[in-house]
Amino acid sequence: RKSLEFLKVCMVRKKKDREEERKERERERERERERERERERERERERETE
Repeated sequence: RKSLEFLKVCMVRKKKDREEERKERERERERERERERERERERERERETE
């Protein structure tokens, strides 16, 4: 009985951890895209100054 509860709690915790991981990766990709856009803008500026 108790072990079942324990397993449930573990599963839930694991799931939450995975969710967190996924969100973290999402944020990471967002930051990557941001940096890419920044570099693009930089390149545009360079072209304009030439």
